[in-house]
Amino acid sequence: MVRQIQEKAWQMRTLTIASYIFNLRKDLVSRLSVLFPERNIISEQLSSEQLPLGLLQGRFDYIITEYEIDEPNVCCVPYVTDKLWICLNKNDPLAHKRSIDINDLKNEKILLWAQSGFWASYIRKQYGQIVQLITVSGEQEYYDLINAFDIRAFILDTTLSSAPNRQNRHIYVPLSDPAAQKTFYLCCQAKNERYIPQLIKKL
Repeated sequence: MVRQIQEKAWQMRTLTIASYIFNLRKDLVSRLSVLFPERNIISEQLSSEQLPLGLLQGRFDYIITEYEIDEPNVCCVPYVTDKLWICLNKNDPLAHKRSIDINDLKNEKILLWAQSGFWASYIRKQYGQIVQLITVSGEQEYYDLINAFDIRAFILDTTLSSAPNRQNRHIYVPLSDPAAQKTFYLCCQAKNERYIPQLIKKL
């Protein structure tokens, strides 16, 4: 009985979220912290396949996925549409293009941030045989390499505005691949649905 009371008290003080996409999970933590300043926010990164079960079992209050979950008492709404860009030096031969075909970068070295979740997997699978990927795990290391060496890099629409130390010498060109644009969904159980309008509005 005491344990049940303690678990209930913990649940009332805590919100738990999960996603495969680091930057979107980070964004959701910020939004929940504004909405619930008195509660602890716990964030986990899981594979895309593990997320629905965690939500249905009540392990997570909110998840972000690249697909809708068609289950009773589950609400899913579009959270953000993300797009892949290539970060280039303004003097790069491709900087004048309105969009870049991945074959324009054939055999070229392109920087990839390993923690970009869904996109990291997509890039490895779809482009890994076309370009030479240089993968780094640290976010700061990723941006330091871009700024120090003007290396070409995959960058996400959702990270462009918040990229630290953005340099005026860089330009960002979208990929022409139609699949390089993806809608991600915020999902929760019906009991938490009432908070969704506040979570998806622009901050």
